[in-house]
Amino acid sequence: MVGPFAWFKWEALFRDWPVFAEGFKTTILVTVLALTLALILGIVFGVLGTSQWRLAKVVSRIYVEFIQNTPLVIQVFFLYHGLPHMGIMLPVFAVGVLGVGVYHG
Repeated sequence: MVGPFAWFKWEALFRDWPVFAEGFKTTILVTVLALTLALILGIVFGVLGTSQWRLAKVVSRIYVEFIQNTPLVIQVFFLYHGLPHMGIMLPVFAVGVLGVGVYHG
């Protein structure tokens, strides 16, 4: 019986290490940028939600209820496939950052 640490099971990882390293770097970059965007949006809509101005509260509530109650996959799907139909083309990297950042903001 072959164990989970048999060489042939790990061979592809070591052979294609640069591909995995590039993916890891991209993931970290998307995470940092999306976190920054989410922090900014969270602060803005948090302040709007505590505002004395009724319209600001309504705008904040609509954003929170609509964006955070729509699944992330649906939002990313819309950004990737829906925006080009409206003439707005975004790079895949920007779609990832915007999707995750706006959802968690």
